[in-house]
Amino acid sequence: MKISLIIKKSLPILNTVKFGILISILLSLIGAVSGGLSIGLIIPLIDKNSEDIFNELGVDFLTNLVSNELITSESDRIRFLAVMIIVFTLFEALTTIFSGFIGVKISSKITKNLQFKLLRKHFLLEQKFADKQDPGYLLSVFSSSSQNIGFLFGQVLAAIKNIFIIFIYSYALFMVSIQMTLGAFLLLGVMSTVLKAYFGKRLKKQSEKTIESLEVLNGSFVENIRNIKFIKSSGRWSDFEKRLQVSIENYQDNHIKRSNINMVSSPIFNSFNATSIALLLIAGTFIIDQPIEDWVPLMVPFVIIVFRLAAPINSLNALRIRIEGLFPDFVKVVNYLDDSKSQKYKDGSERFEKLDKEIKFTNLNFSYGETFKLKNINLSFNAFTSTALVGPSGGGKSTIVDILLRMYEFDDGQVLLDGIDIRDYRRSSLHTNISYVSQEPVIFNTSIINNLKWFNPDASYEEIVEATKKAQIFDFINSLEDKFEQMVFNQGTNFSGGQKQRIAIARAILSKSSIIIFDEATSQIDMGSESEIYKIIENLKNTTTVIFVAHRLSALKKIDKIYIVEDGSVTSSGNHEELIKYSNFYSNSLSY
Repeated sequence: MKISLIIKKSLPILNTVKFGILISILLSLIGAVSGGLSIGLIIPLIDKNSEDIFNELGVDFLTNLVSNELITSESDRIRFLAVMIIVFTLFEALTTIFSGFIGVKISSKITKNLQFKLLRKHFLLEQKFADKQDPGYLLSVFSSSSQNIGFLFGQVLAAIKNIFIIFIYSYALFMVSIQMTLGAFLLLGVMSTVLKAYFGKRLKKQSEKTIESLEVLNGSFVENIRNIKFIKSSGRWSDFEKRLQVSIENYQDNHIKRSNINMVSSPIFNSFNATSIALLLIAGTFIIDQPIEDWVPLMVPFVIIVFRLAAPINSLNALRIRIEGLFPDFVKVVNYLDDSKSQKYKDGSERFEKLDKEIKFTNLNFSYGETFKLKNINLSFNAFTSTALVGPSGGGKSTIVDILLRMYEFDDGQVLLDGIDIRDYRRSSLHTNISYVSQEPVIFNTSIINNLKWFNPDASYEEIVEATKKAQIFDFINSLEDKFEQMVFNQGTNFSGGQKQRIAIARAILSKSSIIIFDEATSQIDMGSESEIYKIIENLKNTTTVIFVAHRLSALKKIDKIYIVEDGSVTSSGNHEELIKYSNFYSNSLSY
């Protein structure tokens, strides 16, 4: 099951590096043949009648090489054979080196392609599924597991040469003595199977524990980095430190155990191989019915070949054990990429350019698991107007926005943009033409100007200045030492919350999107500045459809339409004056 799964899932991965694989296999074959020839040339150094031996082995090429007419003396013969051994050995080394270079590149490319594929899959996952993924698990899949798979394929590619060596050397061994060769393979096969079963089972089990502990450790790191301010301010740093220390120690303990299994297996394989060769020599004195002086010339290369076989056999055995150890990584990545395990967004073919008429939600229902988040939602956002969604926390306001952003697939009902179902549009075109400013503004670790130009890379300097002035952040930026080239560190920790929100608002203004959504985007700005920004945003209605999600209602007086969303339903709608009269929630909220 493991081998069939690996083969099935590996074919698409290997298809991207097939040319490099073919070159590497060819070099491995040439290197294996060169190695075999260098060993074969040892025989003439031991026995002058090596032509008969080569004829018996069926290697006419070596027969012609040794019986070269230019060789007139024993000294010339020895020098010539020594030079040829050096040539073939160097050729083997060069092909191994170049094959290794190619293998490293292939391993790196497989890792890179896997990580790109994993990241793309993560972007395409419905948010409902992505929300359930633990950050430590994701970090492990995207980083260590994908790197281990790339490393594994590199090791498999390197093992191809060992397979060629085993076939070539085995042929020579069979020509020397069928009985002793069968005995060698029987001993090596039995010991290999027993040791692989012993070490492989333990390594797989320990690898699963190591991977699980790494996920926990990654999750602990992410949690501590994200919440460092809270941890410091809470005075409970020592408690978090102890928890992190437990995670670190648990991972290191499991890592050491896995490394120990790998470390112990190789020397044991080597010792068993040496023992097998000694036993074969003893058996040879009984099996081969020839005088010692007749079969020693063949037994010397036989022993050399068996010793040379030990390394590739050990390497293959180590690879088999390593596959057991890395198989959990392979399964983890495959499961994440498996479409049957998760739900992807349905993407349409229509391109959304801009909103000309309205956005309309009709009888929309949305559930999260078994819990309904939205029930029978009916509302509309008219083009070139401002609309606000207000209501208590957890009422469903942000979920409505998430559905409009195609973060979630709704259960039934419709969302129409100018009469076309939102699911018929390409998601990329929607995201290009809808700007979103969240309560926790996203600021990237780059310069301020790069953050501002995120949605509009071609924006001119004059447009940037105008947008920052509208968002009331220009004076602050201009006061900085590097002005617009000032770097943002650690997602904006060198700026206040209000400054980050103003940068995010300026970025949305600069985007020139058809629709701009402000999800509690002024929550960290004082009420005076908020009113000014609302006035500026109101002026965007001439070219843009503006949607607000808000708790503070005092600044919504000039909003064209307001929907009150409570407990997953729209309970009231109207403008500011109408809702004061008819909505208890709205009128009561204004008093706070």
